[in-house]
Amino acid sequence: MNPSLVTLLLFLSLKFLARAAMAAIPTGNVCLGTTNYTSNSQYEQNLNQLLQSLQANVPVSGGFNSTTLGTSPDQVFGLGLCRGDVKTTECTKCISNSTSEILRLCPGSKEAIAWYDTCIVRYSDSNFFGTVDGYRGGLLNTQNVSDVTSFREALGTLMRDLSSTAPYNPLMYASGQAVYADFFTFYGLVQCTRDLDAPQCEVCLENLIQKIPSCCSDKLGGQIISGSCFLRFEDSRFFTPSTTTAQPPSPPSSS
Repeated sequence: MNPSLVTLLLFLSLKFLARAAMAAIPTGNVCLGTTNYTSNSQYEQNLNQLLQSLQANVPVSGGFNSTTLGTSPDQVFGLGLCRGDVKTTECTKCISNSTSEILRLCPGSKEAIAWYDTCIVRYSDSNFFGTVDGYRGGLLNTQNVSDVTSFREALGTLMRDLSSTAPYNPLMYASGQAVYADFFTFYGLVQCTRDLDAPQCEVCLENLIQKIPSCCSDKLGGQIISGSCFLRFEDSRFFTPSTTTAQPPSPPSSS
């Protein structure tokens, strides 16, 4: 990836997020790569087949699928991921929309990532599987919190707890809630793409947590994203509560 070609997302109000999801408009996208593919090329044919494969397989494989098609120099790598709390029908709709829209958003691009409210789709002419993608951008709620000190402490604790749990969950997903100033509840979730291992997921989430002050300092909501993981928090519940929670493995016992 060429960092100079990465277009970072604008920092927008989360008030627009729900509207975007309802209208099948992505939360954000980046179009990458140093060269474009040409119309009717072998790369384009492979890309179209790969996106069709993701559309068919992501919803029925637990909300995640990574695959590759073709051979170099026309090989395409891609993945799709649905948020850990969404049902199969919602996952199907989101992946169907995103695999269609990403071609319109990034015409000719050999690399692209599109984020929706409940899923992401990514493809490239380079093998990115098992590699932590860096920070791509964020969105924020424009409303300030009422008690900054209490909120910072509660948000930090929640994000640390979620980011230590998600890597060891089969979905690499965790959600929860916290209280600040004694009676204000807010909600958060984190998730990684499942081509990463647990330590890589932890690194990815930690990188995004470190971006919270610059993205969403003392705001009632925020979302920070990369091609490998994302986090989000809001003052209203935006996810389906988990019925089970995975915990990190216990350290080996000493003799």
